[in-house]
Amino acid sequence: MASSKNIGDQIFNAVQNAVDSQDFSNLQSTIEKSIGIAAEGIARGLSSASDAIRRGQEQYALAQAKKRREEQMATIYANPSGQRSVGIALVGWGVVLGVPGLAGTIFTIGAGSILVGSILAAATVAGGALFAMGIKRLNLVNRFERYRDAIGLRDFCYLDEIAASTADTTESVRRNVKAMLSHGLFKQAALGDGENFLALTNDAYQQYRQARGKALEKKQQRALTQSEHSQLDAETQALLARGNAYIAQIRESNKAIPNPEFSKKIDQI
Repeated sequence: MASSKNIGDQIFNAVQNAVDSQDFSNLQSTIEKSIGIAAEGIARGLSSASDAIRRGQEQYALAQAKKRREEQMATIYANPSGQRSVGIALVGWGVVLGVPGLAGTIFTIGAGSILVGSILAAATVAGGALFAMGIKRLNLVNRFERYRDAIGLRDFCYLDEIAASTADTTESVRRNVKAMLSHGLFKQAALGDGENFLALTNDAYQQYRQARGKALEKKQQRALTQSEHSQLDAETQALLARGNAYIAQIRESNKAIPNPEFSKKIDQI
């Protein structure tokens, strides 16, 4: 883009040439052209600046949204790096104890040293146990990250939803969630009654408990009402049975009356 100084020089030169030559026929078009070029350059500059500002605003909004999501996620989920470090440490100690212990056990037993071989064998078993625990912890952390991504920022979810999202079984999800709760990977979560409902926040769990209590109260009220109706029906049926027995007795007695007209009246009654 031409600078304002260059444009000013161009206009000054055009005026000076017109004065010197006494030919002003092209002066207006030259000035208009110079001004037009300057305006076009300014417009391009403003457009570029506007695009840069818009892109900056979009990037800032995305960064803020990402920051808010991370903050919200941090209130629900623990950082799994600590549990991952524990798993790696267990695997490492398992290898440190297990591999030399196994090699030493084979060598000492072959050499006839039963006592030392037994000690090394115990170290091998301990190393294997630590290794297995470490692998189990690492697998749990990996599953936690998958569950976390499937749940997101929801206040609650059902375990079969997690199972469907992670290609896992509901029973496996239930077992894993219990282990995650015991290791503190969910900061506020709690399993609901029946262990098929997971509340991710304290507020969501309290709301669940209140709704559960109201549903149970309504169920008990319906059961009580049905019981009262059943009891009323039984009493009504007993009353009807006694009434029918009295009517049958009256009819039998009526048959013994020798007066037909009187007996007919009793039947009508």
